[in-house]
Amino acid sequence: MRGDVEDATAREDLAGDTDFYQASGRIAHYSTFGQNTLGLFGQVRTTVDGTAPVQDRYRLGGFLQISGYDENSLSGQQAASVAVMAYRRYEPLPILSWYIGATLEYGGVWEDRDDIGSDGIAAGSLFVGADTPIGPLYLGYGHAEQGRDAAFFYLGRPFN
Repeated sequence: MRGDVEDATAREDLAGDTDFYQASGRIAHYSTFGQNTLGLFGQVRTTVDGTAPVQDRYRLGGFLQISGYDENSLSGQQAASVAVMAYRRYEPLPILSWYIGATLEYGGVWEDRDDIGSDGIAAGSLFVGADTPIGPLYLGYGHAEQGRDAAFFYLGRPFN
């Protein structure tokens, strides 16, 4: 299991554009059973005080963060999401591992803290991946409510 908690403060008297305070927390856990792996992710990000300018708003969208949307296409003062991922590992060659998997996700962005969790977006994805000599490779398709679809390709780690 892995997780982190962060906070950030901006103040006008320290050359900031505006005064605001933000806090966030993330957690991830993986369990492997033979060739199968199950992962669970969760995050909550909130602007506790003030109003964050556009460059400091939280963003969602992309693989594992409302997969049917383009990466970072959703923006708000508050953000939260949960995702469950399952994949199976295949080793057709001793030097190459392949993965086939799926995710189920729920989350969203909001302007007011009291709205966190209301009117969230359900999404999911199907993907294939491989451990290559130049890093992990992911190729997949994401779908979200309201007919949102996105294809993704990552070479390297797509998430923190």
